[in-house]
Amino acid sequence: MKNIAATIAYASAWIATSMAVIFAIKYTGSAWCLWALLFPACIKVSTSNEEE
Repeated sequence: MKNIAATIAYASAWIATSMAVIFAIKYTGSAWCLWALLFPACIKVSTSNEEE
């Protein structure tokens, strides 16, 4: 069950960021907004209940 939660978290981060980038490209007309796609690539999702 932990893998499903992590997968959903990663997927929602990518989907939200992609939607924001699409809107920003349409609004600004600049492809520089594509750099925002690096943010979800840098996240780490932890599903354990134990403190590290």
